[in-house]
Amino acid sequence: MINRLFLLLLLATASSSLYAQKYVAPTSSSCISYDYSGQGTGFKNNCSQPITLSWFYFGESGGGTLDLQPRSVQGTGDYRGKRYDLYICPLDYIAVDYSDQPVKATGTTYRCKIAPWHK
Repeated sequence: MINRLFLLLLLATASSSLYAQKYVAPTSSSCISYDYSGQGTGFKNNCSQPITLSWFYFGESGGGTLDLQPRSVQGTGDYRGKRYDLYICPLDYIAVDYSDQPVKATGTTYRCKIAPWHK
């Protein structure tokens, strides 16, 4: 009887831990800096963990998503005059709104959800 109770408790704890990992807090915006040394505006990951960065233009449609390793830089190919709204998550997580839809526009309140391909 004790073994069954222990097993049920263990399974309940494991499943709640797995659920808790479905969402994580966004990564700090201090992890990203702009880099203008390459072709167009680039984003540099200043943190020690790999991240997924989604970015959108202010006042325009368009944007993109980049995976950035620590200390790496990737460019957008755009000129310096653009302003961006950044959504930063740990690698293998995507920025979603509170309806669980991927972020598609600036000004969205978001959280980071495990990417469907990484379940």
